[in-house]
Amino acid sequence: MPHSDSLNDGIHSLATAVQLPVEIVGLNSPLSNNGLGISIGTAPAIPLFSLVQEADKAEFGELLSRDGAHRVVFMDHISPAKAKMLREAGIQYLDASGNAFIHQHGLHIVVIGKKRATAASNRKQLPAESKTGKAFQPAGLKVVFALLANPELARASLRTIAERAGVSLGSVSAIIKDLTAHEYLVGSGSKQELINTSQLANRWTELYPYSIRDKAHIGRFTAQAPDWWQALPTDVDYQISGEIAALKLTGYLNPKDGILYAEDAQLPALMKAGRLRQLKTDEKPEFIIDIYRPFWKVDSAKHIAPELIVVSDLLSTSDPRNVDAARRVMNEYLD
Repeated sequence: MPHSDSLNDGIHSLATAVQLPVEIVGLNSPLSNNGLGISIGTAPAIPLFSLVQEADKAEFGELLSRDGAHRVVFMDHISPAKAKMLREAGIQYLDASGNAFIHQHGLHIVVIGKKRATAASNRKQLPAESKTGKAFQPAGLKVVFALLANPELARASLRTIAERAGVSLGSVSAIIKDLTAHEYLVGSGSKQELINTSQLANRWTELYPYSIRDKAHIGRFTAQAPDWWQALPTDVDYQISGEIAALKLTGYLNPKDGILYAEDAQLPALMKAGRLRQLKTDEKPEFIIDIYRPFWKVDSAKHIAPELIVVSDLLSTSDPRNVDAARRVMNEYLD
Protein backbone atom coordinates (compact mmCIF):
# COMPACT_ATOMS: atom_id res chain seq x y z
CA MET A 1 0.00 0.00 0.00
CA PRO A 2 1.56 3.36 -1.00
CA HIS A 3 2.21 5.96 1.67
CA SER A 4 4.31 9.09 2.07
CA ASP A 5 8.09 9.25 2.04
CA SER A 6 8.05 10.79 5.52
CA LEU A 7 6.04 7.87 6.89
CA ASN A 8 8.38 5.44 5.11
CA ASP A 9 11.34 7.20 6.74
CA GLY A 10 9.76 7.00 10.18
CA ILE A 11 8.98 3.29 9.80
CA HIS A 12 12.49 2.53 8.52
CA SER A 13 14.17 4.45 11.35
CA LEU A 14 11.93 2.88 14.00
CA ALA A 15 12.66 -0.64 12.70
CA THR A 16 16.38 0.09 12.91
CA ALA A 17 16.05 1.41 16.48
CA VAL A 18 13.97 -1.47 17.89
CA GLN A 19 15.46 -4.25 15.75
CA LEU A 20 12.02 -5.63 14.93
CA PRO A 21 10.03 -5.81 11.68
CA VAL A 22 7.87 -2.69 11.36
CA GLU A 23 5.29 -2.39 8.59
CA ILE A 24 2.41 -0.18 7.51
CA VAL A 25 -0.69 -2.24 6.74
CA GLY A 26 -4.22 -1.51 5.62
CA LEU A 27 -6.53 -1.33 8.63
CA ASN A 28 -10.24 -0.56 8.80
CA SER A 29 -10.61 1.18 12.15
CA PRO A 30 -12.55 4.24 13.35
CA LEU A 31 -9.36 5.25 15.21
CA SER A 32 -7.47 5.67 11.92
CA ASN A 33 -8.05 8.64 9.63
CA ASN A 34 -6.12 7.14 6.71
CA GLY A 35 -7.08 3.44 6.65
CA LEU A 36 -3.63 2.43 7.88
CA GLY A 37 -2.15 0.66 10.87
CA ILE A 38 1.38 0.07 12.16
CA SER A 39 2.49 -3.52 12.75
CA ILE A 40 5.55 -4.15 14.96
CA GLY A 41 7.01 -7.62 15.30
CA THR A 42 4.24 -10.16 15.88
CA ALA A 43 1.94 -7.73 17.72
CA PRO A 44 -1.46 -6.85 16.22
CA ALA A 45 -1.59 -3.72 14.05
CA ILE A 46 -2.26 -0.45 15.86
CA PRO A 47 -4.42 2.19 14.09
CA LEU A 48 -2.41 5.07 12.60
CA PHE A 49 -3.68 8.64 12.80
CA SER A 50 -1.89 11.14 10.54
CA LEU A 51 -1.81 14.68 11.85
CA VAL A 52 -0.56 17.53 9.67
CA GLN A 53 2.15 19.71 11.14
CA GLU A 54 -0.11 22.74 11.06
CA ALA A 55 -2.96 21.07 12.96
CA ASP A 56 -4.99 23.63 14.85
CA LYS A 57 -5.24 23.59 18.62
CA ALA A 58 -8.80 22.28 18.57
CA GLU A 59 -7.83 19.22 16.52
CA PHE A 60 -4.79 18.55 18.68
CA GLY A 61 -6.81 18.98 21.87
CA GLU A 62 -9.44 16.55 20.59
CA LEU A 63 -6.71 14.04 19.90
CA LEU A 64 -5.38 14.30 23.43
CA SER A 65 -8.79 13.85 24.99
CA ARG A 66 -9.98 10.78 23.07
CA ASP A 67 -8.52 7.37 22.24
CA GLY A 68 -4.90 8.53 22.14
CA ALA A 69 -3.75 5.45 24.02
CA HIS A 70 -5.20 3.13 21.35
CA ARG A 71 -3.73 4.59 18.17
CA VAL A 72 -0.39 5.97 16.99
CA VAL A 73 -0.25 9.61 15.96
CA PHE A 74 2.07 10.28 13.03
CA MET A 75 3.54 13.72 12.28
CA ASP A 76 6.49 14.73 10.10
CA HIS A 77 8.18 16.32 13.11
CA ILE A 78 7.39 16.16 16.81
CA SER A 79 9.45 18.53 18.95
CA PRO A 80 10.98 17.19 22.20
CA ALA A 81 8.57 19.37 24.21
CA LYS A 82 5.51 18.11 22.34
CA ALA A 83 6.81 14.53 22.52
CA LYS A 84 7.13 14.79 26.29
CA MET A 85 3.59 16.21 26.53
CA LEU A 86 2.24 13.32 24.45
CA ARG A 87 4.03 10.71 26.56
CA GLU A 88 2.73 12.23 29.78
CA ALA A 89 -0.80 12.15 28.34
CA GLY A 90 -0.36 8.51 27.31
CA ILE A 91 -0.60 9.37 23.60
CA GLN A 92 1.32 7.05 21.28
CA TYR A 93 3.26 8.73 18.47
CA LEU A 94 5.76 8.35 15.65
CA ASP A 95 7.52 10.97 13.51
CA ALA A 96 9.53 10.85 10.29
CA SER A 97 12.80 10.66 12.22
CA GLY A 98 11.71 7.50 14.03
CA ASN A 99 11.08 9.14 17.41
CA ALA A 100 8.31 7.09 18.96
CA PHE A 101 6.29 6.22 22.05
CA ILE A 102 4.29 3.00 21.69
CA HIS A 103 2.85 1.06 24.63
CA GLN A 104 0.19 -1.33 23.37
CA HIS A 105 -0.17 -5.09 22.78
CA GLY A 106 2.77 -5.84 25.08
CA LEU A 107 5.06 -3.35 23.34
CA HIS A 108 6.81 -0.62 25.28
CA ILE A 109 8.92 1.49 22.94
CA VAL A 110 10.45 4.89 23.65
CA VAL A 111 12.76 6.41 21.04
CA ILE A 112 13.91 10.02 21.45
CA GLY A 113 16.58 12.32 20.09
CA LYS A 114 16.66 10.96 16.53
CA LYS A 115 17.05 13.33 13.59
CA ARG A 116 16.00 12.78 10.00
CA ALA A 117 19.36 12.37 8.31
CA THR A 118 18.62 12.53 4.58
CA ALA A 119 16.04 12.24 1.86
CA ALA A 120 14.03 9.06 1.34
CA SER A 121 15.80 8.37 -1.95
CA ASN A 122 19.11 8.00 -0.07
CA ARG A 123 17.72 5.91 2.78
CA LYS A 124 19.79 2.82 1.98
CA GLN A 125 22.99 4.83 2.24
CA LEU A 126 22.29 6.33 5.65
CA PRO A 127 25.39 6.23 7.86
CA ALA A 128 22.97 6.29 10.80
CA GLU A 129 22.30 2.60 10.10
CA SER A 130 24.94 1.89 12.75
CA LYS A 131 22.72 3.64 15.30
CA THR A 132 20.65 0.70 16.42
CA GLY A 133 19.07 2.28 19.49
CA LYS A 134 20.33 -0.61 21.64
CA ALA A 135 21.84 1.84 24.13
CA PHE A 136 18.42 3.30 24.86
CA GLN A 137 16.51 0.09 25.39
CA PRO A 138 16.29 -1.38 28.95
CA ALA A 139 19.58 -3.33 28.91
CA GLY A 140 21.35 -0.40 27.26
CA LEU A 141 20.02 2.04 29.84
CA LYS A 142 21.43 -0.17 32.60
CA VAL A 143 24.84 -0.04 30.92
CA VAL A 144 24.59 3.74 30.50
CA PHE A 145 23.66 4.06 34.17
CA ALA A 146 26.75 2.08 35.17
CA LEU A 147 28.97 4.16 32.86
CA LEU A 148 27.62 7.47 34.13
CA ALA A 149 28.12 6.33 37.72
CA ASN A 150 31.71 5.32 36.95
CA PRO A 151 33.09 6.70 33.65
CA GLU A 152 36.31 4.70 34.16
CA LEU A 153 34.23 1.61 33.45
CA ALA A 154 34.32 2.57 29.75
CA ARG A 155 37.92 1.27 29.67
CA ALA A 156 37.03 -2.08 31.22
CA SER A 157 36.39 -5.38 29.43
CA LEU A 158 32.93 -6.17 28.08
CA ARG A 159 32.59 -8.86 30.75
CA THR A 160 33.29 -6.37 33.53
CA ILE A 161 30.81 -3.87 32.08
CA ALA A 162 28.17 -6.61 31.86
CA GLU A 163 28.75 -7.64 35.48
CA ARG A 164 28.63 -4.07 36.80
CA ALA A 165 25.50 -3.24 34.80
CA GLY A 166 23.71 -6.50 35.55
CA VAL A 167 23.09 -7.37 31.89
CA SER A 168 24.06 -10.31 29.68
CA LEU A 169 27.54 -10.33 28.19
CA GLY A 170 26.07 -10.92 24.74
CA SER A 171 24.17 -7.61 24.79
CA VAL A 172 27.07 -5.36 25.80
CA SER A 173 28.97 -5.32 22.51
CA ALA A 174 25.96 -4.00 20.57
CA ILE A 175 25.27 -1.42 23.28
CA ILE A 176 28.86 -0.14 23.24
CA LYS A 177 28.77 0.08 19.42
CA ASP A 178 25.55 2.07 19.59
CA LEU A 179 26.98 4.48 22.17
CA THR A 180 29.96 4.96 19.88
CA ALA A 181 27.67 5.59 16.89
CA HIS A 182 25.81 8.22 18.93
CA GLU A 183 29.17 9.82 19.83
CA TYR A 184 28.97 9.13 23.54
CA LEU A 185 32.04 6.88 23.44
CA VAL A 186 35.33 7.56 21.67
CA GLY A 187 38.48 5.48 21.37
CA SER A 188 38.62 1.77 22.07
CA GLY A 189 39.84 -0.73 24.64
CA SER A 190 41.81 0.77 27.50
CA LYS A 191 41.66 4.20 25.81
CA GLN A 192 37.89 4.27 25.42
CA GLU A 193 36.30 7.37 26.96
CA LEU A 194 32.76 8.44 27.82
CA ILE A 195 31.97 11.93 26.46
CA ASN A 196 28.96 14.26 26.20
CA THR A 197 27.92 12.96 29.61
CA SER A 198 25.47 15.78 30.40
CA GLN A 199 23.55 15.14 27.20
CA LEU A 200 23.61 11.40 27.83
CA ALA A 201 22.40 11.86 31.41
CA ASN A 202 19.54 14.07 30.23
CA ARG A 203 18.51 11.46 27.70
CA TRP A 204 18.73 8.72 30.34
CA THR A 205 16.58 10.59 32.85
CA GLU A 206 13.84 11.02 30.26
CA LEU A 207 13.79 7.36 29.21
CA TYR A 208 14.26 5.58 32.54
CA PRO A 209 10.70 5.92 33.96
CA TYR A 210 9.03 4.54 30.84
CA SER A 211 11.58 1.90 29.89
CA ILE A 212 12.60 0.43 33.25
CA ARG A 213 11.00 1.90 36.36
CA ASP A 214 7.31 1.56 35.55
CA LYS A 215 7.73 -2.12 34.65
CA ALA A 216 9.07 -2.74 38.17
CA HIS A 217 6.16 -1.10 40.01
CA ILE A 218 5.17 -3.04 43.13
CA GLY A 219 2.23 -0.84 44.06
CA ARG A 220 0.85 2.43 45.38
CA PHE A 221 0.62 3.01 49.10
CA THR A 222 -0.11 5.68 51.66
CA ALA A 223 0.66 6.03 55.37
CA GLN A 224 -0.78 7.38 58.58
CA ALA A 225 1.75 10.20 58.86
CA PRO A 226 3.37 12.34 56.13
CA ASP A 227 6.80 11.81 57.71
CA TRP A 228 6.44 8.03 57.44
CA TRP A 229 9.91 7.76 55.94
CA GLN A 230 11.57 8.88 59.19
CA ALA A 231 10.34 5.70 60.89
CA LEU A 232 11.86 3.28 58.37
CA PRO A 233 14.42 0.89 59.87
CA THR A 234 18.12 1.36 59.12
CA ASP A 235 18.84 -2.37 58.98
CA VAL A 236 16.60 -3.04 55.95
CA ASP A 237 17.76 -2.61 52.34
CA TYR A 238 15.77 0.16 50.65
CA GLN A 239 16.37 3.55 49.06
CA ILE A 240 14.20 6.65 48.93
CA SER A 241 13.86 8.80 45.82
CA GLY A 242 11.76 11.67 44.51
CA GLU A 243 10.72 14.57 46.71
CA ILE A 244 11.97 13.13 50.01
CA ALA A 245 15.38 12.39 48.52
CA ALA A 246 15.52 15.94 47.13
CA LEU A 247 14.92 17.30 50.63
CA LYS A 248 17.70 15.14 52.06
CA LEU A 249 20.16 16.00 49.28
CA THR A 250 19.54 19.73 48.93
CA GLY A 251 17.44 20.87 51.87
CA TYR A 252 15.01 22.21 49.25
CA LEU A 253 11.39 21.15 48.79
CA ASN A 254 8.68 20.31 51.28
CA PRO A 255 7.96 16.69 50.29
CA LYS A 256 4.47 15.42 49.67
CA ASP A 257 4.46 12.18 47.66
CA GLY A 258 7.13 9.54 48.10
CA ILE A 259 9.06 7.05 45.98
CA LEU A 260 10.65 4.00 47.57
CA TYR A 261 12.86 1.34 46.00
CA ALA A 262 12.94 -2.07 47.67
CA GLU A 263 12.74 -5.77 46.88
CA ASP A 264 9.52 -7.66 47.66
CA ALA A 265 11.17 -9.44 50.58
CA GLN A 266 11.80 -6.13 52.34
CA LEU A 267 8.22 -4.90 51.96
CA PRO A 268 6.68 -6.36 55.16
CA ALA A 269 9.32 -4.74 57.39
CA LEU A 270 9.00 -1.40 55.61
CA MET A 271 5.21 -1.43 55.73
CA LYS A 272 5.20 -2.24 59.43
CA ALA A 273 7.76 0.41 60.39
CA GLY A 274 6.31 3.17 58.22
CA ARG A 275 2.71 2.12 58.82
CA LEU A 276 2.11 1.89 55.11
CA ARG A 277 -0.98 0.42 53.50
CA GLN A 278 -1.85 -0.26 49.89
CA LEU A 279 -4.30 2.12 48.27
CA LYS A 280 -7.86 1.03 47.70
CA THR A 281 -9.51 1.37 44.30
CA ASP A 282 -10.43 5.02 43.55
CA GLU A 283 -8.96 6.18 46.88
CA LYS A 284 -7.51 9.69 46.86
CA PRO A 285 -5.24 10.06 49.88
CA GLU A 286 -3.35 13.16 50.99
CA PHE A 287 -0.11 11.68 49.71
CA ILE A 288 0.96 8.68 47.66
CA ILE A 289 3.97 6.39 48.05
CA ASP A 290 5.01 4.50 44.92
CA ILE A 291 7.21 1.46 45.55
CA TYR A 292 9.42 -0.02 42.81
CA ARG A 293 11.97 -2.80 42.58
CA PRO A 294 15.48 -1.38 41.98
CA PHE A 295 17.45 -2.63 38.98
CA TRP A 296 20.73 -1.66 40.66
CA LYS A 297 22.39 -3.15 43.73
CA VAL A 298 21.10 -1.20 46.72
CA ASP A 299 23.80 0.13 49.01
CA SER A 300 22.56 -0.93 52.45
CA ALA A 301 24.56 1.88 54.07
CA LYS A 302 22.87 4.55 51.97
CA HIS A 303 19.11 4.94 52.07
CA ILE A 304 18.93 7.58 49.34
CA ALA A 305 18.70 6.37 45.74
CA PRO A 306 21.51 7.25 43.30
CA GLU A 307 21.29 10.91 42.29
CA LEU A 308 20.56 10.11 38.64
CA ILE A 309 17.54 8.06 39.72
CA VAL A 310 16.38 10.89 41.98
CA VAL A 311 16.62 13.42 39.15
CA SER A 312 14.71 11.16 36.75
CA ASP A 313 11.96 10.46 39.29
CA LEU A 314 11.55 14.16 40.00
CA LEU A 315 11.42 15.12 36.33
CA SER A 316 8.87 12.41 35.53
CA THR A 317 6.25 14.19 37.66
CA SER A 318 6.39 17.37 35.49
CA ASP A 319 5.61 19.33 38.68
CA PRO A 320 7.45 22.68 38.39
CA ARG A 321 8.73 22.50 41.97
CA ASN A 322 10.07 18.99 41.37
CA VAL A 323 11.68 20.04 38.09
CA ASP A 324 13.43 22.84 39.98
CA ALA A 325 14.53 20.38 42.67
CA ALA A 326 15.84 18.03 39.97
CA ARG A 327 17.99 20.84 38.54
CA ARG A 328 19.40 21.52 41.99
CA VAL A 329 20.32 17.86 42.50
CA MET A 330 21.84 17.74 39.01
CA ASN A 331 23.89 20.89 39.61
CA GLU A 332 25.13 19.88 43.06
CA TYR A 333 25.85 16.19 42.49
CA LEU A 334 26.05 15.33 38.79
CA ASP A 335 27.62 18.26 36.91
